[in-house]
Amino acid sequence: GEKGFKTPDSKSLFRYKSSPQTNQEDAFSLSPVSFQSCAPNEPRKAPRKINKAPFKVLDAPQLQDDFYLNLVDWSPGNVVSVGLGNCVYLWSAATSRVTKLCDLGPEDSVTAVSWTQRGAHLAVGTNKGEVQIWDSSQCRKLRTMTGHLGRVGTMAWNGYVLSTGSRDHHILHRDVRQPAPFMSKLHGHRQEV
Repeated sequence: GEKGFKTPDSKSLFRYKSSPQTNQEDAFSLSPVSFQSCAPNEPRKAPRKINKAPFKVLDAPQLQDDFYLNLVDWSPGNVVSVGLGNCVYLWSAATSRVTKLCDLGPEDSVTAVSWTQRGAHLAVGTNKGEVQIWDSSQCRKLRTMTGHLGRVGTMAWNGYVLSTGSRDHHILHRDVRQPAPFMSKLHGHRQEV
């Protein structure tokens, strides 16, 4: 047969080197690149300091302790909405002013709140399965949408589309510009969404 070219390093061409040293932090990493090799010349950032004492404490009576409810949401305009019992309150971080946005009455309760991405409107989910859209600057309800048979526990905005999840095991996609209460319904969950 043909003889290949031999160089002094050809013997170790396919020989594996010893495995790299791993420290305790990298031992369980799924990344093929070690933490040290990511930025060898850059200094490590100091860990963020988080105050142990709060700068503001808000009283929240009647805040329901339920994993499936989303009763607090912070808007891009620095306003916190909180669902307490059958009311929604707004707290402005800039002015520390509290405003009562709505009262659902004794027959219903707030189960979720979610700000639009611009922060001008707030969606309020209820125990009766309704979704209300509120103009926060005018404290005025714009519309009520139905479709769920159980409480609305979660909501998420994507532009003009509001997706709502409920105890009835369904997710509804709603285009708030359309008169229909929802444009599509997702099935498949076996428990509360």
